[in-house]
Amino acid sequence: MKIITNLKNTIKHVRTCSLILAGGLAAFAFAVPSYGDSLNYSFAGTAGATGSATDSLTTDGVSITATGYSATDTTEQLYIRNDDDHGLGLISTAQNHEISGGAFIQVNLSQLWAQHPTSVILNLSSVDPGENYNIWGSNAPGVVAGTLLMSHVTASDISLLGFSGYNYITIDAPEGSVLLNSIDAVDGSGGGTSSVPEPGMLTLLALGLACAGFVAYRSGSNGPTQA
Repeated sequence: MKIITNLKNTIKHVRTCSLILAGGLAAFAFAVPSYGDSLNYSFAGTAGATGSATDSLTTDGVSITATGYSATDTTEQLYIRNDDDHGLGLISTAQNHEISGGAFIQVNLSQLWAQHPTSVILNLSSVDPGENYNIWGSNAPGVVAGTLLMSHVTASDISLLGFSGYNYITIDAPEGSVLLNSIDAVDGSGGGTSSVPEPGMLTLLALGLACAGFVAYRSGSNGPTQA
């Protein structure tokens, strides 16, 4: 009878620990940061001059910055179009405040690249038939002359994935005029590159060990089992 009693007590303690661990696991699932989140940066907004040559956007603590240039190392005030076309251009360009001629917009993506994104989509608007644009990559601000990544692009949406070696992505349109509309990415920073456990996981591990010790103690405290 004592064996049966001890077995019942052990099962009871195990069930209690299981409930505690289940509750801890549920709390952990809601508390830890979620990876694979969408990071969306829209440059559409109130129409008109922005009053600055730079426009910084932040999503989930990750910032990107667009800077307008009328020529190499010469900044130009940005302008937002919000009519038939939406997006970021420059205040003094001849083509309806769009990126055109020798003017360009450069985007600093260094913080975004640090998240190891699994997707980065650049969206441009006002890419009309017969118009195209170029995409450049560099690690120096204020210059187009870097690496020509794509030329004579006519699509509105393109993937920048694979260009993380360049902190700056530049858009120019010597044969047309376009607007920088948005950049959409998927955060990949939770890809398991770190071997250090999350604090919440350490808490769950400690809780599990405590429960196991409690069960062992309660089972042993009943004394030796006899028939």
